[in-house]
Amino acid sequence: RVWAETRKALGEAQPAAFLRVLRACGALAVLFPEVDGLYGVPQRAEFHPEIDSGVHLELVLDQAAQLAPGDDLVAFCALTHDLGKALTPAHELPRHIGHEQRGVKPLRALAARLKVPTEHAALAELVCREHLNAHRAFELKPATVLKLLTSLDAATNISRLDWALSRIPGFSGINNHEGSRFTADRDALVPVIEHLADRHIFFLDSRTAPVTEVVTLARAFGVRSAGRDVFLDDTVSPDAIATQIARAETLARERGVVIAIGHPHAATMDALARWTAQAASRGYELVTASEAIRLKTEREVRSLSAAR
Repeated sequence: RVWAETRKALGEAQPAAFLRVLRACGALAVLFPEVDGLYGVPQRAEFHPEIDSGVHLELVLDQAAQLAPGDDLVAFCALTHDLGKALTPAHELPRHIGHEQRGVKPLRALAARLKVPTEHAALAELVCREHLNAHRAFELKPATVLKLLTSLDAATNISRLDWALSRIPGFSGINNHEGSRFTADRDALVPVIEHLADRHIFFLDSRTAPVTEVVTLARAFGVRSAGRDVFLDDTVSPDAIATQIARAETLARERGVVIAIGHPHAATMDALARWTAQAASRGYELVTASEAIRLKTEREVRSLSAAR
């Protein structure tokens, strides 16, 4: 009964109100002592102006409800992501060193007591352990990102992929970023590729390392796929980006189609804005990623046929 009501509350537009009401009547300490313990625990003000860990949790809950309306799975992960802060030794406050690992034990206890569904408990534990890595994802070494991704089994990877795609309207394909060992691992890739085939989604391979199995496996399973030709902003400077754009132009003239990728850095976006303004007048045509993959695949097939 407690979980059923909690699940309903977590699906509301402002789930933090549920915590405030329970706390006001003393029920939070009885039903959710792990959560109640967060109130009054200080955090570093430079990162959390609200200071109180319980208030921080309320803010996170309501923000999660805005980003994923009605999704009680996401909300449960938000509810339990910081439980370790209630167990931080007093002499370490307001810092919370290792709270992400410390929070796993109370999370498991809460989930078992309330008979929380396995999917909720499993994802919440992952979020509890890894949410700090998510905050600094773009600062992590590729090996660390790989370790995080490959710690999930195939079914979990597919489940997470579907969840991520459900948040994006109008997509037609995916593109990898880092994870070079994963894209070189045939056994790890096959279940994902098979799933993409079922969903009729293309896979644009960033080719983040010299060895990659993406295009070979994808085409074997009927998934539209091609690799990028030019990386625009491995070095983020106007001159370096301009050089890479010029290289893309050269390859486009030689091959008829080229796929270039980059990041949304200000220098990259400025360079592309200038280039696209004059692309048509200089004889270049921009096409969708899906169309570029089709054209590149056709060119490669023709080349193979000619070589025979």
